[in-house]
Order: sequence, then C-alpha cells, then structure tokens
Amino acid sequence: LCVILGLALQDMAALPGEKIYLVQHDLYVFALLLQQGPAPFQPLQELLELALLYRPLVMECLDPDFLGSVSRMGPVAHIAFLLLAVLNLIAGFHAIGTLMAVGIMILPAITARYWTNSLSHMLLISVLLAMFSSLVGLLVSYHLGWPTSPAIILTLGIGYFLSIVVGRQSGLLWRYVRRSHLQA
Repeated sequence: LCVILGLALQDMAALPGEKIYLVQHDLYVFALLLQQGPAPFQPLQELLELALLYRPLVMECLDPDFLGSVSRMGPVAHIAFLLLAVLNLIAGFHAIGTLMAVGIMILPAITARYWTNSLSHMLLISVLLAMFSSLVGLLVSYHLGWPTSPAIILTLGIGYFLSIVVGRQSGLLWRYVRRSHLQA
C-alpha cells in the first residue's frame, strides 16, 4: 500500500518516511536485497516462505530443544527467520525509515497478544491491525500534513494502549471485571 501510494503521490522529502514518498530507486533496493522481481511482489514471496516454514518456525520460537530432538529443521528455521527479519529491516530502513520499519514489525504483534492466546488468531489480528493502522496513518498524514511514518506508528501506539486497557485476553479492565464461573 505504501509503495503504491508513495509512487502515486511522489511528494519529495529529505528523510525516509518523512512524507509519503518512494522513488524507483527504493523499488530497486527492495528487488536487489531480496533478489526477486519488482518490490510489490515481496510480500507474496515472504508469505510463501512463511507458509513453508510455519511449523518449524513456531516450534523454534516456542521450544527449540523439542524441535532439535524431533527434527533437523531447527537450524534451518532459525536461519530462515533471522534472514527474513534482517532483509525486511534493511529494506525498510532505507525506504520508510527506522521508526516505521521497527514499529510496524513489533507493535501489531504485541497488540494482538492482548486479544487472544491462539497463535493463528494472533497472526490474523496482527496483519489486520497493521493494514488498518497503515491506512489510517496514511490518511491522517495526508489530511493533516503530518509525516507519514510517525502518523502510522502513532496509530499503532494508540491501538496498543487501548489494548492494554480493554484487551480481552489480558487487558487491565478485565482484571477488575468479575467473570462468571461455571457452577455445578
């Protein structure tokens, strides 16, 4: 979304992520770092890699000793995850700035943790939250004239603090609301 809107608006900026701005050079950086076609296909490749390594990645993150005892995929999953994370950060630092690259990777995940304990639901909530916050942040940036990256991160931050208070799974409000228990 940022790539499409950035190319459409072509608003010049001095710093990456300061305004809605990406140039053809940024697309080449994405393509060179990931050795693939045009940058808009980067998410598709990463989703494919994530789908192929989903189970080993989950086991590597939750219990690497168990993965090592039942499979030889431990080192492969570990290196693949680090490689995906580093390549995304390198491409993100150049195109959208440090704040946005790190924030868009961390804030949706920690926000989703306040709403569910299921990993598959966490992934879905994280993706939807990142997309929604990016859209809202871009609209706020465009209409109020704010820098784009901070507007998106501010939107994610507001979602995070709301989740801390009202999150269904471990929000502060639910600690004080009496939940009914099953009675025999």
